[in-house]
Amino acid sequence: MQYTMMTGNRIENGCSGNTGRSTLAELVMRNHFEDLGISDYVIASSGVSVNTPHSSEPRTPSKRIIQLGLEGDVYSPSERKAIENALHAEKAEELLIYHDKAIDTFKAREVAHRDEAIKYFNIRGSIKTVPEQTIVRPELAIFFAMDNKARDAFRIIYAEAQGARVEFLGGYALGDDTTEIPNAFGMSKDFYFNMASDVLKYAKFAADRFIREKKSVE
Repeated sequence: MQYTMMTGNRIENGCSGNTGRSTLAELVMRNHFEDLGISDYVIASSGVSVNTPHSSEPRTPSKRIIQLGLEGDVYSPSERKAIENALHAEKAEELLIYHDKAIDTFKAREVAHRDEAIKYFNIRGSIKTVPEQTIVRPELAIFFAMDNKARDAFRIIYAEAQGARVEFLGGYALGDDTTEIPNAFGMSKDFYFNMASDVLKYAKFAADRFIREKKSVE
C-alpha cells in the first residue's frame, strides 16, 4: 500500500553500516545547524545494510574482503600461505574464517580511524555507538546517501512512500548530483582521513543548500 511522505523535519544521512561516513555526516551537520542557530530539524543517520536478513543459504566468503585483508596486513605469514592454498583449492569454509577475521579487524580499525578523525578535525559532540537500520519514516525531509549502493537500497526500502527524497550528499553539496563519498571500510588511515575531510565539507555545503531551498519556498 502506497502512502504520501509528510513534509518532515528529519534530515538523514545514510551509508551501508552506519559506522563511518553517515555517522560523521550526522555529527558535522548537527553541529552546523546549531552554529547557525537553527533547531527546526532532527539530524540523524542510518545504514541500509545494518539488519540485512539472514539467508538460509550457506555463507560464502568475499574474495574482495580477503584481498583487502592481504593488502592491509591483517594476516600472519602462515595465514597468508594458508589463504593461498585455500583459494587454489576453493575451500570456502576455511576462507570464511579469514574473511571474518578481516571483517572484525576492519571494524576495529574503522572505529579507531573515526575517533582519530573526530579529534583531528575538531568535530565536537559524541558519535553514535549503536548502528541504526534505515527504515521508512514519514517525518523524513531528505535522505543524503553516501554512494550509489545506499541510494539504491533507500529506494527499495521507501518503494511505497510517495515523494521520498534521496540525494547524494556530495552531489547535492556540489550541485552536480553525481559525486559520491567512497566507502573507507578496509582502507588505510590516509584514505579514511581523506574521506572524512570530504564529509566535513559536503555535510556543511549540503546543509546550506537545503536551508536555502527551504527559504525559497516559504
